[in-house]
Amino acid sequence: MPSAPKRGAFTQDFAAGFFPLNLAALSPTLIESALFGHRRGAFSGALADRAGWMEVCPPTGAVFLDEIGEVGTDIQVKRLRVLQARAFPPPGGTESRRFAAKIIAATNRDRPAERRAGRFREDFYYRLCSDQLATPSLREQLDASPDEWSTLVTHIAGRLRGEDEAAECTRGALAWIETALGARQPWRGNFREREPCGRNLVLRADDRPAGPLVRAGAEDWNVLMESGALTAEELLRRDTRIVFAQAGSIEETARRLDRDRRTVQARLGRAGICGLAAAGNPVESVA
Repeated sequence: MPSAPKRGAFTQDFAAGFFPLNLAALSPTLIESALFGHRRGAFSGALADRAGWMEVCPPTGAVFLDEIGEVGTDIQVKRLRVLQARAFPPPGGTESRRFAAKIIAATNRDRPAERRAGRFREDFYYRLCSDQLATPSLREQLDASPDEWSTLVTHIAGRLRGEDEAAECTRGALAWIETALGARQPWRGNFREREPCGRNLVLRADDRPAGPLVRAGAEDWNVLMESGALTAEELLRRDTRIVFAQAGSIEETARRLDRDRRTVQARLGRAGICGLAAAGNPVESVA
């Protein structure tokens, strides 16, 4: 975007040159129409000519393709020429149009895994990835800036309860998180998971989210591993107990784990063998 250094501002409204498109919310026909436009009669419902965003986007602007990992390979093929030659014909037309602006794409999918699985074309990926930015997870951001939690909760508290109560609400919310969730809560839902939690704590001094945010019991592997409470030997013993409960015998357990009988017996212990062999006893109840 052109700027005027002396005025310390852009010479144009940058928002007017930004064209976001959520690809996951549209059908392939609508994606093509939104990007490239169409001619009257190009498909059912095309009652008039329409210019697409790649045509109306100025050279200093950008088209943002959100959720690029959700589109199929057929859509990716149609985008190859635009990315390579920066030219496209509108659907239903023959004349070529020039695209001189930037293309920005985003996805939350594992790109190498998607390419290995054949869901994301290699040629499309390499035409698209000239510059890459990886957004750090919320857990990584909190590790780098521990005060970020306090800043967010204080902002929410000030908005919902007033500035006079913000400090007290923040202290109570942070204390609840430390006790109920732990300092190493992974926040897999990132900001969409964290903000409702902070809002609930400010309004009700409690939070009961669904899913993995609820802290599991003391025997939950995820909680124990995230807190660093399990040694390598304890992990091996727990894994052996689970396999033994499924296999039903030491011999089969040793075969599945590719270990000898004595190693399996040592990991189980006599109490573990007796407890796991008893029908109906849950694996994690074994001492």
